[in-house]
Amino acid sequence: MKAKTIMLIIVSALFVSNSLRAEEKDKNVWYGPKIGLDLSTSTRNFDQINSQLETNYQIGGFLQFGKKLYFQPEAYFATYKMREPDGSNSSAINFFKAPLMVGFKLLDIGLISCHLSTGPTYTKEIGGTTEGSWRWEAGVGANILGFITTDIRYTFKNNDQSGSEQMEYLISNGGMVNLTVGLRLK
Repeated sequence: MKAKTIMLIIVSALFVSNSLRAEEKDKNVWYGPKIGLDLSTSTRNFDQINSQLETNYQIGGFLQFGKKLYFQPEAYFATYKMREPDGSNSSAINFFKAPLMVGFKLLDIGLISCHLSTGPTYTKEIGGTTEGSWRWEAGVGANILGFITTDIRYTFKNNDQSGSEQMEYLISNGGMVNLTVGLRLK
């Protein structure tokens, strides 16, 4: 796992440095705040969904390097409400999340542009004793009026199912759907 992490950091650094050099002329660098929420796809009860909407939030920011093909590291403070297995007690647990997304702009018609993005996400409980974990995210998004950015992503569960099997059984496999909105500043 450490070799994969080191390789990911090296590839990311090369990508960012090449993006920065290529964009010195165009200054295709954006940054800004983002807020969002995570919903468990295994939740089917309306009360549980409503509870997640009230308690599972995240706040942070992003940097985006590139125009058509881009690299977008993000960092969030996230809070999730966790229930005991018997459903008796619940408590809020805080996490640090760091998605490292690579994206591709599919369509740009001026007022709106659409993109695909994918990449690994590091999640670590703040103050927890367990190690952080890496998971894979993939999603779609739109930039509206050039300064509002929205994304919907699916975080794959770490298990024996392939990505296509997880997508086929999206509702019942226990992955997470992530919704965010933010401001794109230059």
